[in-house]
Amino acid sequence: MIKTFLILLFALIIVSVSKSQELDFQLLENILEKISVETGSSPEIDGIEQLIENPLHLKTATIQEFLRIPGFTTSEARNILLLSKSDSLITFSQLFSKIELTDEQKYLLLICTSLDKFLPDKKIFWRTRLKDYLREPRGFTQNKFKGDKLDIYNRFSAYSGDFSFGFLTDKDAGELHLADNYSVYLSGKVYDFKLLAGDYYLETGMGNILWKTFPAEKGAEVIYPVIQKGSGIREYRSSIDYRNFRGFAMQRDFKIFNNNLNFIAWYSNSERAGTYDSTNDIITSVYRSGYYRTESEIKKKDAFNELLYGGNLELKSDLITLGITALHIKNDKELVTESKALFMGKEGSLVSAYTFFNYSDLSFGAEFSSDVKGNTAFKVGTQYEINNFEIALAGRSFTPGFRSPYGMIFGESSIPNNEYGFYTGLKYNGIKNILISAYSDFYASYERTYYIPEPIHGSDLFFQTEWRIAHNHKILLRLVSEKKTDMITVSETYKEIFQKQVFRARSEFESKSINSLSLRLRIEACHIDFQDYAKDETGIAGFCEAIWNPQELIQIGGRFSAFSTKSFESVIYQFELAVPGYMTTQPLYGDGFRSFLFAKISPVKNIDLWIRYSILKKNNVISIGSGYLEISGNRDERLMLQLDIRL
Repeated sequence: MIKTFLILLFALIIVSVSKSQELDFQLLENILEKISVETGSSPEIDGIEQLIENPLHLKTATIQEFLRIPGFTTSEARNILLLSKSDSLITFSQLFSKIELTDEQKYLLLICTSLDKFLPDKKIFWRTRLKDYLREPRGFTQNKFKGDKLDIYNRFSAYSGDFSFGFLTDKDAGELHLADNYSVYLSGKVYDFKLLAGDYYLETGMGNILWKTFPAEKGAEVIYPVIQKGSGIREYRSSIDYRNFRGFAMQRDFKIFNNNLNFIAWYSNSERAGTYDSTNDIITSVYRSGYYRTESEIKKKDAFNELLYGGNLELKSDLITLGITALHIKNDKELVTESKALFMGKEGSLVSAYTFFNYSDLSFGAEFSSDVKGNTAFKVGTQYEINNFEIALAGRSFTPGFRSPYGMIFGESSIPNNEYGFYTGLKYNGIKNILISAYSDFYASYERTYYIPEPIHGSDLFFQTEWRIAHNHKILLRLVSEKKTDMITVSETYKEIFQKQVFRARSEFESKSINSLSLRLRIEACHIDFQDYAKDETGIAGFCEAIWNPQELIQIGGRFSAFSTKSFESVIYQFELAVPGYMTTQPLYGDGFRSFLFAKISPVKNIDLWIRYSILKKNNVISIGSGYLEISGNRDERLMLQLDIRL
């Protein structure tokens, strides 16, 4: 398959040239990194890609539709839409001159929205992606994987007026079937009803019980995540196999005097993966890694059936939104698991009520939720703009017993459970060409956690300044302090609980020259203070990145990263937007380097071919990775090829 792609690459190079759409990798990566935790999983980028394919029309969009674009507050969304609708001839340049926006926000508007009344009515997109381990993992060398090495992803999407259709198939290396994972959807608008059949997800309220896979979390975007407002039913375009609903959903707006009543109803019937105890006819754990390569992994597939249905009502005026969501989940087998995201038993209901208030430069949101057993969760947030300041305040309280399989928390934990805290965010742009961002978050747990046998507490402090020293040159400085309860083994019979302190610092320089060359340099360090219970650790990492567009038909880029840390405790994470639609978070620890090179060729109009090579090399190790993905030796080399077609 790789050889086939290389032949195709050669064939495309000799075909006549035409202009194709360029992707600003650095800006898009900055956007995705800003809405993600420093040491977390990669953000969900399928929503951005869907808007790139089918841009939002600013002349007709609602605030709720606009907030599908990450990184914008409700006030910013309102101001942008008011300006767009007040002038029928307004351009993006004029829009940007009238409202203060960051480079990332401007870029998102350019790629995700349109001011053009005459957009193409019919559009088709096809993507194929191949990945190859150039050095075989242990799962292949020891014949533990049942399938072959082929790792292939296919996605198709089509738009015609108010209708859209899409499907994807995904096979990881070692899996048996070409469509080991798949999803498909058909959505459209019929008589003012939005109808969706197939695979979908839901966002309601502030996300306590229903949200997408990757919410915005604590990071460099310090204001926007405080009030994340649900956009209703959305097409599911991800290859992650445990967050989709499969069935049908409908959404409709009704006019009641001067208010709008929005109604959503849904039904889902899905097979879920897990560990099945046949003796007791129970599910002891739900499997969420998404790999089905070995005998034990394959046995987990389709272990139980999940039936899910519910509804949402929202009453909206110009200032206030009131909403309520009810969700019922019924499994065909009893769940007996210690997971903090899942409830015990076969079935139960979750209910949530929420409100939003928007007036001028003030926004407010709150949501109160109750789970299957009456455990509660509460979230509240406010955003305010005054002069050159943006201020955000947020509080949350999720009781220890609260279980929400498809909800999210804006806090320290990735699971909406056993946490309370208070967050403050601040942004200041009163100094020419300088943007200052900061946040503090103080949190604690009500009870012991999975790893610590007593309640924990901690704090995060974040400060960042971005200084545009010239039109195309920018410097970034970041300082982060994290303090959190941890536990360390002092001896075979004694473990000590203490407050671990982590300090992080980042310095970055970014340059975009007029000859189509973009450069980025970063140096980052972290220091771990174990409070005299162990030796302190220090880690350092840096990279140099360059992207060059020598002609309209080609883009070339690469990054070289070097790192040195004492252990995984002092790990430093780097985001990599590998190719369009595929982003990873790389944990760098030990001593070594990581590097990648990529090229995009667009020799034919509306066709992009991407090729990417990456290498990770570590010193003083005999293998890289763990489990069945362990690779013998000190190098991990991979090749990726992607074909994008737009019609």
